[in-house]
Formats: sequence, C-alpha cells, structure tokens
Amino acid sequence: SFSEGKVRLQRLMEEGVDTLEMELPGLITVVREINNPRLPSLRGKRQARNAELNVLTADDLGLDENLTGLNGSPTQVVNIFTPKHEKIVEKFDGDSDEAVELIVRRLDEFTKR
Repeated sequence: SFSEGKVRLQRLMEEGVDTLEMELPGLITVVREINNPRLPSLRGKRQARNAELNVLTADDLGLDENLTGLNGSPTQVVNIFTPKHEKIVEKFDGDSDEAVELIVRRLDEFTKR
C-alpha cells in the first residue's frame, strides 16, 4: 500500500510473511513467480503494432550528450566472444587414499594455471 511517500509491502519468507515499509522513491525487486503473464490477445497485438513510439533525445530531456549514451558510459565494450570450454577427463586408479591424494594434487595444479 502507498501512503504519505511510503510504501508498505510483504515478502514471503520460509518462516512466513515479513512486512516492510520503505520511503519513496525506492527500488523493489520481485521474483519470477510474482505474476503469471497472459498471452496478448489478437486485438492487443494489433494495438501494439500500431502504437506510436515517443522517442526522446538528450536535447529533449535537457541532457548533455557527452554524459549520456555511449559517450557518457563509464564502461565500453571492447570485445565480445564466446569463452573456450576446455574439458579435461582423467581416471585415477588405485585405492581410495591414493586416488584422493592424486585428485588433490591435480586440482592444486589446475588452480595454479
């Protein structure tokens, strides 16, 4: 519920329901289970297809173009790639004590790469 610049909400916990109150503005995040989205109707699809989009520029909002978009971003994408996936399979023979010792040694070598 909303009142006097605050929002009161409930979150589901393992032990039950927890009630919280937060001043606005604020950020509320939810899990996927919060809603069961419905498929849009044919009429809704047509309305969405014909809807007019209002595109605003930095000038429209009174913002400095050097502080917005790609120029204003504190990060820049340098390279996009699919990481190499290396699969290593080893079989350790011997009794369990020997196998454990070999596995620990190999894991130690692997983490030092």
